[in-house]
Amino acid sequence: MIEKQFFPTSILDEAGYLFELSTPHSITFVATITMEGEVNSDVVQKALDATLNYYPKCKCVLVKDYPSIKHWFRYKWEYRNMSSADIFEEIQDLKPDDNIRDAVSYVRLYYPSHTIDIARETPLKVMLIRNPSRVHLLLFVHHAAADGISVILFIKKLIQFYEDIFYQRKEVARPVADVEEISRPDIRFKWRSFSPKLVFPLLRNISLPEKEPPVPLCPQDVSNGARNFVAAVRELSPRQFNLLRSRAKNHQITINSYLLSSMFQAIKKWNQKWNNTTDRIYITTPVNLRSPGDCSIGNLVCSFYISYRPESVGDRDSMLRLIQEEQIFKMEQARQHINLSWFLKCFPLSLKIRFFRKRSHTVGSTLILSNMGNCNPNPRHKDDEGFQYMGSARICNINIIASPLLLPQIDVLTYNGKMSISLSVLRSRFSIEDAEEFLNLFIREIEE
Repeated sequence: MIEKQFFPTSILDEAGYLFELSTPHSITFVATITMEGEVNSDVVQKALDATLNYYPKCKCVLVKDYPSIKHWFRYKWEYRNMSSADIFEEIQDLKPDDNIRDAVSYVRLYYPSHTIDIARETPLKVMLIRNPSRVHLLLFVHHAAADGISVILFIKKLIQFYEDIFYQRKEVARPVADVEEISRPDIRFKWRSFSPKLVFPLLRNISLPEKEPPVPLCPQDVSNGARNFVAAVRELSPRQFNLLRSRAKNHQITINSYLLSSMFQAIKKWNQKWNNTTDRIYITTPVNLRSPGDCSIGNLVCSFYISYRPESVGDRDSMLRLIQEEQIFKMEQARQHINLSWFLKCFPLSLKIRFFRKRSHTVGSTLILSNMGNCNPNPRHKDDEGFQYMGSARICNINIIASPLLLPQIDVLTYNGKMSISLSVLRSRFSIEDAEEFLNLFIREIEE
């Protein structure tokens, strides 16, 4: 009998799963790669096996069946001896040309059957879908195991292995994965974090949404059909993206600050149309905790929110000044506060679950806005138009579509000069048409 292999979980891995347990919704998200040209499915599976070996966390499930008192307090990753055959699926979609689906349509179609139970399944499922014009590679990923940057790193390594096999390159020595580092960061308590200067701002930050609830973005709040997956994607063309970049540069701010400013303007106008309330607008933004050069797979993000009342959302210049000042302060505050989550390790899982269930129903945000920056899946192999390749297949587009929750989530990813903006949400009355209308409004605000 093979002895079970357990690996450490970070508090962020555990928190992600506890959040899922506190709601009826999965935190499985999706990365899509759309390609033109030949994609060899046998090579994809071999490359997937190599990538799974390189990132062994993707071969683990989350368990709490310790043979000791530890199972009352924490989860662990349990290694499973699995291969690509267990998680890979290929589909031929031979529809007439006028009914060909795009990648987002496939995500909406297959998401309900491909959500992941991280306590029973490994955190990754892969679909290769062929239709008469393109090939789509869909990666369904559980957020308790990996964040969006992790998936981009996984895709880069998958493409590297694919090309090594496809072009029959001489096999190079592959580093053996350090299983002790399967889950990072290991947030160790620092006594300097237990300071009134850090604790009191954190408590004020946590309590504000309870005192002043966030304005709801969805047109109507209905529980019927809440599991319906609404996902939509819009793109900024290279011309539009260059305009955004030049405007941010002229204002001496980051692209993130410009996007946040445009989002506050868009939510204010949307709120006037659908709700016409004076509730506070909250926009949550993830913060990357990775150190430079860290290519590990895991949950390495925390988050902060910026909030204003609708009447405080003024013109572009005033908003940019407010956001730039607050964003820098809140990002640093979030990095410091993450160490305080060490205290959660001291509580039994039953109390943690009770805490998350209470919090998930009483607080929230208007919207989550995540910008993952520029994506270069294979910069060594590209054509004159800047498109990168996986073997002989040209990568036309890449999207990250967030876990569909009750509050809308927008993920932003830039590839080959085009900015992809995806919106996902679980709400039956927030229709595809409403989602697309809101994204169009957001893009208009970016351009104004």
